[in-house]
Amino acid sequence: MAPCPHAISCPMAGDDWRHFSVRLPRRRAQVHAKGARVPFGHEHVARPVLARHGAL
Repeated sequence: MAPCPHAISCPMAGDDWRHFSVRLPRRRAQVHAKGARVPFGHEHVARPVLARHGAL
């Protein structure tokens, strides 16, 4: 888990969720199967937030 980049109340509170994307290489078979034009794909990743009761 990485620390949250802010020290105040969470700006992402509510119905939104925090995520980031990572560019990953595709195998030749994946490029062919998807009909992709580029040999990479973007995977979206989210981190769960865990805290003790009352800590947030």
